[in-house]
Amino acid sequence: MLKREAAPTEREVVWAPGTDPVSQAALWVPERMYSWQVEACRAITRKHARLAVVTPNQSGKTSVLLPVLGLSFMAAFPGAQVVSTSGVSRQIEENLWPVLRNSLSRYPNWSISNDRLTVTAPSVNGMPPSTWKGFTARDPKHAEGFHGRWFRDPTGKLRYGPLMIINDEAKGDEEEDLEEFKAKLK
Repeated sequence: MLKREAAPTEREVVWAPGTDPVSQAALWVPERMYSWQVEACRAITRKHARLAVVTPNQSGKTSVLLPVLGLSFMAAFPGAQVVSTSGVSRQIEENLWPVLRNSLSRYPNWSISNDRLTVTAPSVNGMPPSTWKGFTARDPKHAEGFHGRWFRDPTGKLRYGPLMIINDEAKGDEEEDLEEFKAKLK
């Protein structure tokens, strides 16, 4: 009989000092963040965080907040996954991806693919690289299959690669769909 080491059950995501989105913001975007963006960045670092941001169009959600949240998450947690989805592919392909390309232009070790809508961070300490995948589902109820993952680092210790899901431009989502989605996250 094979004995398999169980992955630890504690999967709390703890941001090390200096790795949080507010500390990293200047690395990813040239704009100074508004106070609501700073508060959103602080809120996402709290234990078991779930964050919803409602602002008008052109307020800086996609152009400032999302790159700061997603890229700092990838940098802070080797092996992490960020998944971005939206009701229409145009939001990902024409709005978010050009912003990410610009954010990463100073970092040649990071790669971004327009045709596969994937960002890949460099590998850190032998861990798999963090990734960011953009997509749209034909049916929002079928945007499944993404989970945090466990990896064994080069020393043999189990490390958790957390998951961040970003639903950009969710105004078409029905309230009961959002409640069902939140229940799945628990």
